[in-house]
Amino acid sequence: MIPADGPQDTESSAEVSVYYLLKRGLSDDFTVIHSLPWLAAAATEINGNSAPTGEIDFLVLHARLGILALEVKGGKYKVQGLKFVHTTKNFSISPISQVRKNIHGLATWLGADPSLRWKIHYGLIFPNSDFNDSLVSTALTDVTTNPPQKIFVDRQDFSELASRVNEIMEYWFGALKQKALGTNRLQKIIDAICPDFDGTPQWGSRVAYDKKMWLKLTAEQTVVVNATAKKFRSLVTGWPGTGKTIIATEVARQKLSEGKKVLFLTFNKLLSEHVQTQLGDNVNLTVLTWHSFCAKFARSNRKEGERSDDWLEAGCLRDFKEAVNQKNTPHYDIMLIDEAQTFRADWINSICQWHEGEIAVFCDATQVFSFERDRISLNDLCHELNIPQPFVLTIPLRSPKAIFDRLREVRPPNHQTYSPRELELDSLQEKLVVNMDEALMTTLSELARTGLSSSDIAVLSKFGWQTPGKQANGIFETVSRFRGLEASVVVICHAEKMDDLELFSAYSRATSVCIALYDAETLGAKAPESGFQQVILSSPRNAKDAQIAYQSAQTRGVLDTNLKPQWYPFNTIDIGWCSSWGGWLIARGKLRVLADLWMDYLLMHHPWPVFIWSEEAIREVEFYQPEDQQYLNFYNPLETLRCETCNKVTPQKRIVQRPCLCLFCSGFHVNTLMPQPDLIEKLRELDIVTSLPPNVRTAEQLKNLPLSLAAVALAKYANENSRRDGVLNSSVNFGSGVYRAAMAFVYSHIVLLSENKTIDATALAQRTYSSYTPPEGLSQKEWKILIDRALSVCYNNRKLVEKVSKGVYKPISKTQSE
Repeated sequence: MIPADGPQDTESSAEVSVYYLLKRGLSDDFTVIHSLPWLAAAATEINGNSAPTGEIDFLVLHARLGILALEVKGGKYKVQGLKFVHTTKNFSISPISQVRKNIHGLATWLGADPSLRWKIHYGLIFPNSDFNDSLVSTALTDVTTNPPQKIFVDRQDFSELASRVNEIMEYWFGALKQKALGTNRLQKIIDAICPDFDGTPQWGSRVAYDKKMWLKLTAEQTVVVNATAKKFRSLVTGWPGTGKTIIATEVARQKLSEGKKVLFLTFNKLLSEHVQTQLGDNVNLTVLTWHSFCAKFARSNRKEGERSDDWLEAGCLRDFKEAVNQKNTPHYDIMLIDEAQTFRADWINSICQWHEGEIAVFCDATQVFSFERDRISLNDLCHELNIPQPFVLTIPLRSPKAIFDRLREVRPPNHQTYSPRELELDSLQEKLVVNMDEALMTTLSELARTGLSSSDIAVLSKFGWQTPGKQANGIFETVSRFRGLEASVVVICHAEKMDDLELFSAYSRATSVCIALYDAETLGAKAPESGFQQVILSSPRNAKDAQIAYQSAQTRGVLDTNLKPQWYPFNTIDIGWCSSWGGWLIARGKLRVLADLWMDYLLMHHPWPVFIWSEEAIREVEFYQPEDQQYLNFYNPLETLRCETCNKVTPQKRIVQRPCLCLFCSGFHVNTLMPQPDLIEKLRELDIVTSLPPNVRTAEQLKNLPLSLAAVALAKYANENSRRDGVLNSSVNFGSGVYRAAMAFVYSHIVLLSENKTIDATALAQRTYSSYTPPEGLSQKEWKILIDRALSVCYNNRKLVEKVSKGVYKPISKTQSE
């Protein structure tokens, strides 16, 4: 039955009775559709005055017997000639003409598709009338059969309605000698007249609508264009999506139509390319980034690859000033600057002094990143342009309302603003994901299935991509390079790595939908670091999901669950052995230098590699080999992921936009020989010695203590008796393992000594070299050089000591350090 949950509301009690009699009486081989409307102009072929629409009360379909249309006439009727007259209300009807019109209309509608063309039969039902086996109409009883066959049902047969419907369909099937409808054609007809689909607009159609509705120049913006074009100096500001770039482009187009020479400056190369595309080629038009403009007219004519950091900040201005002095810069009637908030104050000052013509500046103070220094403020722009205040755009109609609301929540504006767009909650999707690469590919695949083209989708990250630019499934860019541009769909990859300024810019690039992918494991590992993260984790469900993801992704838990390593009960280090990887496992504690020094010892004295990770690590390990004493390893950091080739969890190098590189599949040989019990016992004894207080160790124990582990012992004692906090956790994870030991000795002395005590480099080097066991091949002179270098770092870089005399230092007092 269609609908399956009950009859349609047609205000006919007779049809309700028919619905349930057919539902109970007919087998599942029959499909019954109640109240089927149709629209077909062909209906006028029967009656020129007839409307091209109608309704079939019940349509019964069967794979063998075909299609039967049933017209139901409730109430009590009498027959007067060719008409049926209602006995109480005295109106007449022509049910035969009505049902024929209906089946003709529906048959014609189906016939538009030749594969659906089929002859439809008819029958009538009079639930409240009893015609006493009379010959009601020549069109309703076939007297040529034996016995005569009626194709109507009145009150006396109504209780047997299902059986009578089956008889009527058998009659038509036999009388017309029609072939069976067939199950395939039957289903196709049902699908055509009772389609089942989701009418929710897909992103492809929604993007097309948004482009037509919101992304064109509005009448209000046209007023701003005309007003800006008339002013000698103008400054337009506004939030993302208020239309600054489209207004600037229209001003330029208007000036070009007047035959004026136009200079259009931007900061971002991608934005300048977009503006050039919008305006097209014109001999009077120059569109450049600020740096390209400086390089174009500079005597040095620097290319992009020759631009140093110093030149990008200050050298470009020197070249510009030189070009002005040499009169190498051409004349322009008007200069437009878009995204002016990204320009330094001294750049704008020099530009305004140089250009004597019209100037129109467009800016958005929300689009400055934390790494950008000395950028010009809105007040300074007004001062340079000699105008009292900017014109403020307040309607960000290019941004979906859900995105606008999130931006306003994280960074409330200092002026009134509102979005005229209807709130569509799915236009902002903030998702916590576990596998970022998989989530990104799934997201892009789903978007592609909604009718979007790759040019509609921008995929933004903080640090960049292995293959940037337009790809088969989207435009891959960094958020800083994409500033000032827009995309219908913005997908933010690793949103948790961006700060609020970067996320504000990334969210605001979307004109239809923004999908922000946050790594759930990272969010669960620490407190929220930004306003966006606070909003996301304010949801109890998100906070719980993040915590669960983090707990299940901590490196130690992943390895214990999947590899079942053997852990040893040592005092100074969390160390184990992993047969599957053929190496040591070391989990750093809060004082990470202890684990790093143990790693140095193992790598210098034993043949197995070390896999080490920090306390807060999420699926991440570092990998070091005995022969790699400088710790310059291409692989680090590695992620613990399942390798289908190895059929186990392995350390893998994540490569952006490419499959991960498994350490073992890439050629690393797993050492199948594992440490013997006597070696483990030796390590346990060394651990006991390093954990003893200094006054308890014997001279023999000290002498047998390797240099790196002696540094462990001193660092552990220094941490427990420190006079200065934070020093021991200063970075010592660079250089060789021996240099790290030297650094640890120096740090430990700094935190243990009182303010008036000194550190003599020569004495420290001699004492430590002679008291402990140095690595094979290390001379006392080489060790002294490493101690000198460590003290020099503490003096020049760390500012932890002050120099007393050559080779002699003393710790800086707490008051000095403060």
